Amino acid sequence: MAIRPFMFSPVEWKNKKQRQKDDKQNRITSTTIDGGKAMAMKNPPHPGGIVRRQCLEPLGLSVTKAAESLGVARQTLSELINERTGV
Repeated sequence: MAIRPFMFSPVEWKNKKQRQKDDKQNRITSTTIDGGKAMAMKNPPHPGGIVRRQCLEPLGLSVTKAAESLGVARQTLSELINERTGV
C-alpha cells in the first residue's frame, strides 16, 4: 500500500468523525439546572446584564461610582452593562 501523506485510512477516518461528533454532542457552553438535570442554553445571558442586575442595582451604584471603584473607565463599564461589548 502506498503512503498517502495527510490521509486517513477508512477506519481512522471513521474514528476521527465519530470523535468529532461525540465532542460536538458533549460540548456545552453554558448550563442551567432544572430539577437536577443540566440543560444546554441556546441563548446564554450577556455578562453585562448579570453585572447590572446582580451588582449595580442591588447595591444602588451608578455606573460612574462603580467604574471608579473598579478602576475602569466609565465608558467601558457602561458598554459592558448595556451589552454592547464582552468581558
